[in-house]
Amino acid sequence: MGNKTLALCRTAPYGSALAREGLEAVLASAAMEQEVDLLFIGDGIFQLLGNQSPEKIQQKSQRRNLLALPMFGLEQFYVCASSLAERGLSPN
Repeated sequence: MGNKTLALCRTAPYGSALAREGLEAVLASAAMEQEVDLLFIGDGIFQLLGNQSPEKIQQKSQRRNLLALPMFGLEQFYVCASSLAERGLSPN
């Protein structure tokens, strides 16, 4: 059994490079055939919301990185139920 990594996605998608760089690190790890699980927690759950307009704040969309996850073998991820509830969001 190989090692498995848990990546915590806990920062908002825009405002800093942390969320983007974190997803890029996950994609790079997966490309190297490392097993990675993703947990979106805290403000990181905002990375999953659609209908974002990052160009209005002169940022690139992270949507492309999220859509690439299945191509790298990451077809499921985890979302913290408490983080959703605290922010008034539903799992849908």
